[in-house]
Amino acid sequence: FPVTIGRGFDFLKAFDDNRVVTVFGSAQTPPSSKIYQQARQLGVRLAQEEIVVATGGGPGIMEAAYLGAFEAGGQSVGINIYLGEKERRNDYVTESIGFHYFFARKVILAHIAQAYVYFPGGFGTLDEFFVFFVFLLLFFLLFFVFFFGCFCCFCVVVKFVVFMFVFVGCCCCVCVVVTFAVYVFLFGCVCCVCVVVIFV
Repeated sequence: FPVTIGRGFDFLKAFDDNRVVTVFGSAQTPPSSKIYQQARQLGVRLAQEEIVVATGGGPGIMEAAYLGAFEAGGQSVGINIYLGEKERRNDYVTESIGFHYFFARKVILAHIAQAYVYFPGGFGTLDEFFVFFVFLLLFFLLFFVFFFGCFCCFCVVVKFVVFMFVFVGCCCCVCVVVTFAVYVFLFGCVCCVCVVVIFV
């Protein structure tokens, strides 16, 4: 059954002494793809180093990271979401907890890990990236962020963040949307096309 965010923090106490890495990426990535196999290999390597693998508990990249950890005999944690009445969970998770609300799930995904790995994904992956970026700015958190896969999937996002803070210095909602549109129009490149194709 889905739990509250308070019970989510209680659940995380079991991992206080563990090294944990949270993996993000598309839920639509098929097992036949190269990026799926890379996420699987990452899960194997993390498990071999006795690092707990945490993701959103679903299919795609999340399943690949869990599968690798499972094959290497490692521990994995699913921070799942209930879509309707059904919990979205793959078969390789060793421990899991489910939430009804995405914001609670993101807080727990942030709290559990000391490092975050981003594979190419959709709007959910972008959302999670910006949530952690805000955590970094607001709370001066120290953690490691790694972008995995094709760099052009992420370079336009990173350039946009730098552009916003260096040249605009404002983060109101309207300003962010308008500035992003202007940025893509003025500085558009192949990277922008990659983001549209891969992230959607």
